[in-house]
Amino acid sequence: MRLSLIWVVLVAALAAWLAAANRTPVWFSFDALSDVGSGPGVNTPLFGLVLGAFGLGAICGGIAVFFSTLSVRKRARETRREAKGYVAAQETGQSV
Repeated sequence: MRLSLIWVVLVAALAAWLAAANRTPVWFSFDALSDVGSGPGVNTPLFGLVLGAFGLGAICGGIAVFFSTLSVRKRARETRREAKGYVAAQETGQSV
């Protein structure tokens, strides 16, 4: 718990430093073939793009982990039900 709190504080400090160092606006274009500033895009601070990309990556990674562990969690549920059945049978004196 204490170690994770230290990591959270360090990451927050790093993010604050990144935000302070990269306040200048940059043009983020959605059209790679157009001239600078002419295609559809947004003028935003660089730290906003970096932190936004980091956040989007964290969300996509969380979704990927959730879906990749579905089969493991299903098997754990089945095993838990089976174990509860064995315990109930032993308590009533039935053979398994």
